[in-house]
Amino acid sequence: MLYLAEVKKNHSWIGSRATVLKLQAYCQERSRQIWRTVQDEVIIATQVKHINKGMLVLIEVTSDRQVCQVYSTTAGPIVNILQAFTYLEKQWTTYTQRWEDLKLSLLLQQQELNRHETRIQELEEKLQQALARRARRRYQ
Repeated sequence: MLYLAEVKKNHSWIGSRATVLKLQAYCQERSRQIWRTVQDEVIIATQVKHINKGMLVLIEVTSDRQVCQVYSTTAGPIVNILQAFTYLEKQWTTYTQRWEDLKLSLLLQQQELNRHETRIQELEEKLQQALARRARRRYQ
């Protein structure tokens, strides 16, 4: 699976090197480029070279959570990912605004309906009163 990760720490030990990568997003289907965010997950990568703390990298992770490939030259793919996120954010904003407009419209319609309902109840009461007066006059 392909992940977008941020390099958090580099550790060097005698003869080995480990890098802590904080996962930001993943792509399950590379052909469709559908990315999903990752919450609070890190991977330790060993034998990773030439990446510095703070860098964003694309990494290929095996099913057993081992880093098998690091793409440190990710400017192009990251720009594409961010463009996709930006597009989705704009869509989300548009849909949120439409939702808010719809809620406002429904609220106004509900208020208007309540006014009509109140008016109908008032007219029904007047009609009942008029019918009661008429019935009293008839029996007098």
